[in-house]
Amino acid sequence: VGSHDGYNSLPEPATHTRSIMFLKNNYWVLRDELESNGFQQLKAYFHLNPRVAQLHSKDNTVRIVSENGHSATLQMAAFSSNGLWTKEPGWVSECYGEKKEAPVFAFTVLANGSEELVTFLLPEIAGHKPQVREIEALNGRAFEIDVEGRHDVLLLRDSEEVPIETARFVSDFDLTWVRFDKRD
Repeated sequence: VGSHDGYNSLPEPATHTRSIMFLKNNYWVLRDELESNGFQQLKAYFHLNPRVAQLHSKDNTVRIVSENGHSATLQMAAFSSNGLWTKEPGWVSECYGEKKEAPVFAFTVLANGSEELVTFLLPEIAGHKPQVREIEALNGRAFEIDVEGRHDVLLLRDSEEVPIETARFVSDFDLTWVRFDKRD
């Protein structure tokens, strides 16, 4: 978890906090929180290798694959109250002193006050296409993730004062992760 107050000198001050959760050999979860009293734009950038291409983009999800089609596909799924994926020109450096044009995918959220963006980076392994969806929760946000025969539930609590609740779980942890293995 990290945050900065570099936007506090703006006419509408804001603080950005990012949390990253990595499940080894599975997927990443990025949680961006913007605290502000005014109108802000939250933009998450993903700089990619020059040899990848967008497969398709819909339902706040972008799937990318290498141009030769022999590498694993990465699914990037973003969740916010409103937002949009765009592809922009950018650069990468594979060697000191060199730069190459490379795609940059950005998810932009327009916020009036505080806003949260949760992004999942889900590799597709051996033809298993992961699925992620947001489910109803009180006092936070909850997600279901299906990947390689496993069903995960992720709960992100809003406040330290009350527990997060879904139809199946109640938790007083800031982050709760539960895995059900369908392969057994």
